[in-house]
Amino acid sequence: MFYGGAAGGGKSDALLGFSIGRRIKYPGSAGLFLRRSYADLSKAGAAISRSQEILAGTGAAWNGTEHKWRFPNGSVLEFGYMQTEDDRYNYQSAAYEDICWDEVTEFSELQYMFMLARCRTTRSDDCKSYIRSASNPINIGLAWVKRRFIDPMPPLTTFVEQVFDPSAGQTVPRTRCYVPATLADNSYLGAAYHSVLLSLPVAMRRALLEGSWDVFEGQVFGEFSRDNHVVTPFRIPPEWPRWFAVDFGTNVPGCVLWLSRSPDGIVYVYREVYAPMTATEQARAILQYSDSRQCLGNVGDPSLWNRDPQGQTVALTFVTEGVQDFQRAINDRLAGLQRVHEYLGDDKLRIFEPCLNLIRTLPQLIYDRHRPEDVDTSGEDHAYDALRYGLMGINRIPSREPNRDPYGGRR
Repeated sequence: MFYGGAAGGGKSDALLGFSIGRRIKYPGSAGLFLRRSYADLSKAGAAISRSQEILAGTGAAWNGTEHKWRFPNGSVLEFGYMQTEDDRYNYQSAAYEDICWDEVTEFSELQYMFMLARCRTTRSDDCKSYIRSASNPINIGLAWVKRRFIDPMPPLTTFVEQVFDPSAGQTVPRTRCYVPATLADNSYLGAAYHSVLLSLPVAMRRALLEGSWDVFEGQVFGEFSRDNHVVTPFRIPPEWPRWFAVDFGTNVPGCVLWLSRSPDGIVYVYREVYAPMTATEQARAILQYSDSRQCLGNVGDPSLWNRDPQGQTVALTFVTEGVQDFQRAINDRLAGLQRVHEYLGDDKLRIFEPCLNLIRTLPQLIYDRHRPEDVDTSGEDHAYDALRYGLMGINRIPSREPNRDPYGGRR
């Protein structure tokens, strides 16, 4: 389980309480509480000093050399750290009934994955092995933590992953869940701390006050907000114009987005197809998910019209397969970037929840170091490219009304 988000929610105390409670409940059990450095554990108000406040007078004994609490029932709570990547090997032969990662975004994904195998138990009672982690949405590990806990499922939803266990010769389920942290979780912090968070720069304020996992320094689309821009799917009225936009990819994911515009000018991205595909596969995906004759003003990456050594083009393959009303997109990168900013900032863009890859990758894009006014094209920009093609083509959309409900099927 991952408890993450806004600052001040009491995340560190929650982890500490979990581990201490397990040591008391399960005699002879072992728990590990991790921070990136020993200084993070030992400074005033940090985990070690808090544990000393909590466990004073309980009969538990502190060993400052080993950084361990030993409980009267034989349980042990160890405080550890991994300041360097190689520090993970200090735990190579260790075994713990539970591991707590405080500020897990300070760690690398390699360190985290290495420790998964250290969390195990051979006990015959109901003491299961658990990993618990907590963090604010900042620091070097933000991307992998977001990918592991935030992107796969909505908050408070258990995600089940089937993992092959060689010793058992079968797959076993592993679960994880994201629990959002808010300042309101901690009743001991009042208005003064809230005012401090309000005074922070925009990106840091959204991360530490709102608990947003979609903001960071160098981010292109800091105005993107899941609360504002992501919506539950609904049936698009048949009279709304709709079109699709294509970014082609064979060795990397290609992306097709379907868009529609409401009478008040809001553009809805209501479907996506996202995968590496041949020209034929992408054309057939378009035909499978929409009657392309009823989507008007469709646009695609201009490179689709480039000829290969045999004189063929991807665009010609699309037409041969039956894709209709398909034309070159406007590929002015800076104008496209500004168009996306405009629709996000003016609150004129909505994305249906199933469009997972657009939702995932749009807030992750960063600026190009060598061309700081543009998006870094080494990032995962396929869905973004399709989006900017679609928004740049909005003035080409005919007023003719198609006879199709794009989310509910043919009418």
